[in-house]
Amino acid sequence: MHAQRRRFSIMADLPRRVLILGDGAMGSMFHGLLASVNDVIIWARDPRTGEESLPLESVATDREIVLF
Repeated sequence: MHAQRRRFSIMADLPRRVLILGDGAMGSMFHGLLASVNDVIIWARDPRTGEESLPLESVATDREIVLF
């Protein structure tokens, strides 16, 4: 007998606490898809200065989902 699979959906139990790493094309796309119904934070680092938009350690601690 096969074990039943449980499908995970990011949209199943809304809202979720989501962290998106990077604000490029993919990060912006995910933000557009998820932000209307989820608590979404985008973290980014300036490649020239190394300055972070937010301290990663503080924003990552309570996130349920992290998108790279």
